This record gives sequence, structure tokens and C-alpha cells, in this order.
Amino acid sequence: MDTVTPAPKKKLDELLGRALIVTSVSFNAMAHESWLNFFSEIRPAYLVPTPYFLFGPLLDHEYSDVMRSVKIKLDNADSVTIMADGWTNVRGEGLMNFIVATPEPIFLKSVEPKENQETGEYIAKEFEIVIEDVGSHKVY
Repeated sequence: MDTVTPAPKKKLDELLGRALIVTSVSFNAMAHESWLNFFSEIRPAYLVPTPYFLFGPLLDHEYSDVMRSVKIKLDNADSVTIMADGWTNVRGEGLMNFIVATPEPIFLKSVEPKENQETGEYIAKEFEIVIEDVGSHKVY
């Protein structure tokens, strides 16, 4: 059996990781025998990364790439609109999402307000943080 050299292996791992992230498939799924058999059939030389590698170094790398792209888009924007949306996740925890339109909408971050979720003071403070991060001179 031939081996996958480091450069193609890295690219395949990144593509697999990105596919798992954008489709919300658990990284642990890649340790399941069915997935391992599938990958073994389509490319026997490719060794599927461990769940630890997928949700550790690979996820960190993908996050850094996305945040770098967000920073470039925000730096290049002349003006922005900041939007927020509150919701409750599947565990019943409140979350607050911030989206910045450049005019293209960009997901900036999500914060967990905990006991502050209903206070106007807390929401205003979070908006101030986002405005400072984006650059107050760009917000009208």
C-alpha cells in the first residue's frame, strides 16, 4: 500500500475538517468504524486524523484562517453596520451573536451573557466592545 505524502495529507485533513465543521458533524464520527471503512475503500493510503487532532490543532488552524479573513474584510470596509441577535442554545444557555455588515454580513462573535442576558446595560457594553474592535470611525 502506498502512503499519502505530508502535503496531500495536510490538504485532505483540512478539507475533511472544514467539511465536518460546516456540516456540524461530530469530530468523533471519524473514529467510527463505518467512516474508517469508507475512507479505507476510497483511498486506502489515507489515514483519517484522530478526533483529538480534528478538534484540537485542525480546528484551531481553521479558526485562525477564518478570523484572519474576517479581519481583512473589516479592515477593508469603509463603514459597517453592527447587528446582534440573542437566542438560546440546545442546553438552554443564552447566547448573543454579533454580525457586522460590510455590506456583506460577517459573523464576528458569539458571547454567553449568563445572568446578564436581559440587561440593557450588559448589551450596551457588549456593543461598545464590538464597536471598539471594529473601529468606531467605521460605525455610523
